[in-house]
Amino acid sequence: MEMPSKYLQKIINEIDYDEDQFKIYFGDDRYVMGFSSPTMVNVNKFFSIKTIYDTIVDIDKKIKYSFKEVMDLNLPQTLDGYNPFSKQTDDEYWAMYYVENIIFRTSTLWDLLAQLYNIQFDLKYDIDKVYYRTLFNNCAQGKKAIPQAKHIDAYFREIDNMDTIPWGGNHTYVTEFRNKMTHRNAPSISAINQYAKELRPPAMYVLIRVIEDYAQVSQYIKELLSQINFEKLLSQILP
Repeated sequence: MEMPSKYLQKIINEIDYDEDQFKIYFGDDRYVMGFSSPTMVNVNKFFSIKTIYDTIVDIDKKIKYSFKEVMDLNLPQTLDGYNPFSKQTDDEYWAMYYVENIIFRTSTLWDLLAQLYNIQFDLKYDIDKVYYRTLFNNCAQGKKAIPQAKHIDAYFREIDNMDTIPWGGNHTYVTEFRNKMTHRNAPSISAINQYAKELRPPAMYVLIRVIEDYAQVSQYIKELLSQINFEKLLSQILP
């Protein structure tokens, strides 16, 4: 792998969402905010997808902002000589702050991908009970399995492997990191005791893991959107 900062910047530059992609304009600067009809099922589907897409665009901007903030800090580009028991520098502290922001928002992108699947394939999950790991596991089973869902489910099950590009097992790593942050202890703080055994990882290491995971979910989002016939969904209201 080339220098991590250059490698990650390339990934970020390749992820692009058009925030106007699903806006229906009338007049110079006005567009349809939303729509709901008891009979126009396809139109309802379009605007539901649009709402999720607009949220994805918003999250994507925030991830990229946090990434830029990390890149503006002075972080080691290799893991050589790293000491998890040393005192964190200010740059390391704030880098991990922004990395943790990226982790939470990337997790939300996986949730939104599952919501898109629920709508596009009429899976009938309650909107408040869409758990992405469960949804993709279910969609990967049986004769009616969705091919892309099988790939996504397999991605979740990757074993750890740092000899590939991107690294294998990124999603498992990022998920475990997030769960520790939420339910146990901050994995950015080294601790060895009865409550926790944790060695603080380098911020750059965690950043590589989560940016590669962010790139993967973004790819799956783009793949699904490319399969949707939006003209057909809007045929009831467009001339």
